Amino acid sequence: MKQTVFAALAGLAVFCLFSCGVQDPAKPVFQKIAEESVESTGERDDAQYLILTHSAAEDSLTQQAALLFQERLERLSGGKWRVDLYPNDTLGNLEDGRWYFSNGSIDMRIGAGPSNIIPILGWAPILTGSSPEELDALFQENPAFQDQLEQESEENGARILGLLPGSYRVVTSKKEIRSLEDMEGVRMRVLSGDIGSELWKPFGMEVLPYDVGQVYLALQQNAVDAQENTVSIILDNRLYEQQSYLIQTNFRIYLETIYISSQTWDLLSPEDQEVIQEAADQTIAEMAPKTKEFEETGYHFLEEHGVTVLPFPDSERERAFEQMQPILIEFLSRRFGAGFLEELMGYLESGG
Repeated sequence: MKQTVFAALAGLAVFCLFSCGVQDPAKPVFQKIAEESVESTGERDDAQYLILTHSAAEDSLTQQAALLFQERLERLSGGKWRVDLYPNDTLGNLEDGRWYFSNGSIDMRIGAGPSNIIPILGWAPILTGSSPEELDALFQENPAFQDQLEQESEENGARILGLLPGSYRVVTSKKEIRSLEDMEGVRMRVLSGDIGSELWKPFGMEVLPYDVGQVYLALQQNAVDAQENTVSIILDNRLYEQQSYLIQTNFRIYLETIYISSQTWDLLSPEDQEVIQEAADQTIAEMAPKTKEFEETGYHFLEEHGVTVLPFPDSERERAFEQMQPILIEFLSRRFGAGFLEELMGYLESGG
């Protein structure tokens, strides 16, 4: 019977995503599922279920974080709270999550979240030369920055529980790249509408837009020569099968945060809020060594499968940043406001 109840919960989660939240936005998803499960099965499951979504694959680093949070929350709450996980956009592509948080369709998400700050921080290497470790210190140690990030999240219907360890994005290519000159004529896959499409052009690259799900086929058919992603995404999508080189460009950092809907959070007791926050804190702390280990293992796997790993010289990276930074600052200032960008760069330059 437990399997029947669990299956019913999964189905109800999908149903709630597209109907429950619209019909009765006063209730969070975990309450709707509990009520609907009693009606549909005639039995009551005393545990409260949170719906957590993300866009990564089931064997990804993001899923590891989700599973760790699931385990920690159930243990810390003594089984009162459980988490239903929906990886790989199972509930649909939620993009930045603003709409789904604001109308109460999901409880939690791991991803960029409803934030403008987090995507800008991903460009920290170009903007201020900041590393993933420095971003982590900024989040942990700068109260003014924390307040601004929390305020922005709450304005978009979410509460930020923490920032997961960041990972550099790296380039994989069919061609060897050791300098900016080697980029001349390389066909680079970019995300449609992303500023990255403009940043590669000064080096003579031809940029071509493809969604991440299209990249493998584009590489296989020689429509593009190169792409940029984290080691985790390269492994998840088996892009190494169509690439000969991995170049540690480290131009950009991939960041993910753990968010919970403000609607869900506000209906929790202080005790439950404390338990959920503690589960998130433990997840973030334990993911730091797991992320490092995952990437080291990933590099070893790639080399075993014929990919040559090439460090990108610091001198070449500095040359690249000199050309990329003005383009990036102009774009971000136009999109988010020059004052907003200057304030964030000030936080980054303060080093936490």
